[in-house]
Amino acid sequence: IPCRRIGGLRALRSCEVGARTRRHGCWPQQASAQRSGQRGQPERRDGRGFKEETLNEFMVSDCYEKDSSMYNRAIIPIHDYSGEKIVSHIGRSVKDFINPKFLFSKGFNKSRYIYNYHRAIDIGKEKSCLFITEGQGDVWRLFEAGVMNSVSIFGKSISRIQREKIVNSG
Repeated sequence: IPCRRIGGLRALRSCEVGARTRRHGCWPQQASAQRSGQRGQPERRDGRGFKEETLNEFMVSDCYEKDSSMYNRAIIPIHDYSGEKIVSHIGRSVKDFINPKFLFSKGFNKSRYIYNYHRAIDIGKEKSCLFITEGQGDVWRLFEAGVMNSVSIFGKSISRIQREKIVNSG
């Protein structure tokens, strides 16, 4: 399945480093007209009313491969702290009846990473404030509201590693 360019450098970079995503049969969206059924694929992604620009900024894609464990999930890339490398993906269910709601790539240790750290940390230092949220959707909502210094910790509890990373960041 080809990785489709969704515009701009970020999307192109996503295609270049998104081999893991393509292995799951998933790809970034191209244009909203194509998602609305012109190619036989329904409009989905996260399904919670996020702006197209937000989903593109965070490189959220869909999985349409029926044989994949990520089928019917919005695929969310997880970057390393520098933002240079995608270290894993989260598949979030786009249908209420699919469990578990979140499916992590095999071998991913969520206690070692902080979602959106690479985008938020410099602004957090500048403002002396970093909003720590539970999930990726919270970061996206804050982004849409103009808050660029937010991260998420993949759940309700912050790990020792995550806490130390934030504290030692300044």
